[in-house]
Amino acid sequence: SHPRLGATAKTIAHMLNRLRRAVFGPVSRRQRLRRKNAWGGGRWRFTRGLLVGTVVGATAHLLSRKRNEKKQKNAKPKVAVVNIRGAIQAGGLFDEGMNIAKISTKLDKAYKIPNIQVLCLRVNCPGGSPVQSSLIAQRIASWKKERPEIPILAFVEDVCASGGYYIASHCDEIICDPSSIVGNIGVVAQSFGFTEVMKNVGVESRLRTAGKNKVVGLNPFQEVTEKDEKFMKYIMGDLHNNFIASVQEGRKDKLKPEKALKVMHRIYGPHLEQGVDGLFDGTAHTGHDAVEVGLADTIGNFHDVIKERYPDFPVVTKESWMEEMMMGGVLSSTSMRALGRGVGE
Repeated sequence: SHPRLGATAKTIAHMLNRLRRAVFGPVSRRQRLRRKNAWGGGRWRFTRGLLVGTVVGATAHLLSRKRNEKKQKNAKPKVAVVNIRGAIQAGGLFDEGMNIAKISTKLDKAYKIPNIQVLCLRVNCPGGSPVQSSLIAQRIASWKKERPEIPILAFVEDVCASGGYYIASHCDEIICDPSSIVGNIGVVAQSFGFTEVMKNVGVESRLRTAGKNKVVGLNPFQEVTEKDEKFMKYIMGDLHNNFIASVQEGRKDKLKPEKALKVMHRIYGPHLEQGVDGLFDGTAHTGHDAVEVGLADTIGNFHDVIKERYPDFPVVTKESWMEEMMMGGVLSSTSMRALGRGVGE
């Protein structure tokens, strides 16, 4: 090392030593050795610190757990509310619409509320992604098995259709308004074809694939073939069957196929097309008809039902922090997506 730097370091060390002696008084060699060996020597200091930290941390955790258990036991019974609003689509916490990431976070927060007595889902959802709908429905079913003592009530507002009903069907009770739209158990796929326009302007599609069925279905730049029709019919049929099985699992014996047929005859007359059953044919029912065919349980609204059944229970709504800020006008959905992209990048 440089001789000047070494001399400077010695000078600083000498000054600090003089300052320590002035404050604490002189320390003999015997005192220094006694302090050094008091806890087993310098090489054990790290282990000693780790053990002490572990004991202190474990004690604090146990005390905190006991306080939380006492708080949970003495807490006033509460009604938890989770809002399911908007289209269901794949995405994350910063994206618009409903997805498993958002709903799972809300449910986890709701079930952590001390002394929760009932979970209410306020549904205003026209549907969307079959995968996201299935994942959310499975998450609700999982919580039902884990906490069977807590009933889950679905309150339908304007619409609970398609994927929205996929989710609501796994609740213990579905309550709707007389003007609510409920059901619509089916699958839809839509696209546009531009082949005639392309011919008129002299444009042709030059698509190349590896794999015979790589582009089968709804290619807007090619004529729809019989093979395309068969493939799409099969895919949509499979999705529809999954949807039906999930609703049957959730609603069980509450569904009333005979009464559903009566409603269909009331709408269309004595002769029905093949496949029309009023339940799984994609029909969307208004509130009273939904109750009649077993897609919903009763007519009512959130305010009146909670006031009647749980009059003294405070209502706690669980939203993600970004939704709370958006509803409060602090941030817009556009700025939240921009923030999400910034964090991700």
